[in-house]
Amino acid sequence: MILRTAAASSRKAVACCMFPKAALGRQGYTKVQVLQAAYLSTASKETYTERQARTGRPVSPHVTIYKFPITALTSISTRVTGGVLTVGLTGISLLALGGADVPMLMSSLGNSMVGVPAKVLFGFPLIFHYGSGLRHFFWDNNPNFLNNKGVAEASYILLGSTVAISLVSGFVTLAPSSSDGKK
Repeated sequence: MILRTAAASSRKAVACCMFPKAALGRQGYTKVQVLQAAYLSTASKETYTERQARTGRPVSPHVTIYKFPITALTSISTRVTGGVLTVGLTGISLLALGGADVPMLMSSLGNSMVGVPAKVLFGFPLIFHYGSGLRHFFWDNNPNFLNNKGVAEASYILLGSTVAISLVSGFVTLAPSSSDGKK
């Protein structure tokens, strides 16, 4: 809608206003005429990709063509590992609620032929997300370390230490606890 005002001294048009009559009254106008505006274009039935092909223009590039800095990769990875941990914990909880013996399942998986890769794959998101949380806790308490160089270095340290700790923890097997409480 377009608001057109009638005034002898000037022809100001008000494009939009929440309270047009009140706004026009303050400007000295007394009469408001509301007109319907015509649409400038009609909806096209062809898709964006078809329109770009017809006009010879390239389609917008996909996000994979960009080279992300290490800080962006660790930021995205922190969010992804948080989601993975949430889904994994929810799945394990649902198994436990369904009556499954989750500690026995985990022990069986850890001692099987796929135990080491499974422990590395399960441990990596937990270690990475925990390390990223510690890194942010450190930055919150020491903002002088929060600069481009320091953030990039911390990202490389986080990735390297996460890979190392995940690989080492994959080869660790804990002895089962005795059921009678004696050591």
